[in-house]
Amino acid sequence: DNGGWGLYGRYGDVGEGFRNNTIKNNVMYNNTSGGIHFGDIGNVITGNKIFKNGTGISTQNCCTYGTNTITHNVISENEKGIQYDGKGGMRLEIENNHLINNTQSLLLGNKGAGWTPNGGDYLVFKNNVVASDSGQPLVEILEGSGYSLSNNNLISQSGLIVINRTTEPVTMENNWWGVTAASDIANLVYDYYDDFELGKIDFDP
Repeated sequence: DNGGWGLYGRYGDVGEGFRNNTIKNNVMYNNTSGGIHFGDIGNVITGNKIFKNGTGISTQNCCTYGTNTITHNVISENEKGIQYDGKGGMRLEIENNHLINNTQSLLLGNKGAGWTPNGGDYLVFKNNVVASDSGQPLVEILEGSGYSLSNNNLISQSGLIVINRTTEPVTMENNWWGVTAASDIANLVYDYYDDFELGKIDFDP
């Protein structure tokens, strides 16, 4: 435990920050704050085992335009699996990861931090396996709009899979929820139909 982050790379205030790096085949374990944090563009996080940290992977961007990729990682037993706080022009692609037994697997936004992330084409979340029995929602949407999360396996043994805390609609079509009936899937999401001040979650088909 280094008392902070296993790897911390921030965005550049004037020049380039932590940019155009490949973080591959590492073990990030038991860091109090988190495993990996990055705040600039062009980074590829792949093939890592990230477990028992505060946050597995955190990303926060201010003003730069480009893409970061998180792929083929095992992210497990962290308090938070992945937290996305990017704004500006950062596109984040999260594909083909295993997020297993994190207290919460995916958080979009960070209320009170002053960062409102982009949704829409700026976030890709697909072909991931997300499973936990922590009793917390696997996915919590705190801020942002235009999100689409598709073609994932979402498995919870102990309650909600996703909660939408925004007023914006969220698309979550073509995911596997562990059940097939629409009424059963509806019991796994918390949205407009539970609180009319929240946005709807579209999970059909």
